[in-house]
Amino acid sequence: MVRKYNLYYLNIHTEYSAEKVQLAVKLTNAYTWAEWHCHLGHISIARLKALHGKNLVNEFTVINSTQTFDCDTCIKSKQIHQPVPEKASHQEVEPNEITHFDLWGPAPVPGLKGHQ
Repeated sequence: MVRKYNLYYLNIHTEYSAEKVQLAVKLTNAYTWAEWHCHLGHISIARLKALHGKNLVNEFTVINSTQTFDCDTCIKSKQIHQPVPEKASHQEVEPNEITHFDLWGPAPVPGLKGHQ
């Protein structure tokens, strides 16, 4: 392994020829609508159909599959949470009624100045 410009270059030798690798890639370029949805950045099924219908993506082959699917990533990304209230429901009256501490440490690796 060689380091150059903060990158590591690996010397890797394989037993596979370029033809075998290309053949393997060509055999696996047909995916379901759900897989294309994930490969192309979670775009909608309508946009996938448009890309497919207008031949805008090379080798965009779709395996016969249902066009309706549930994508967990898309569902989770659209979830919302309740807004943080502007005023707390309970106000402390006395000083030090509630005290918070940060009890983390010591750090397993020393910092730049040796602190843990």
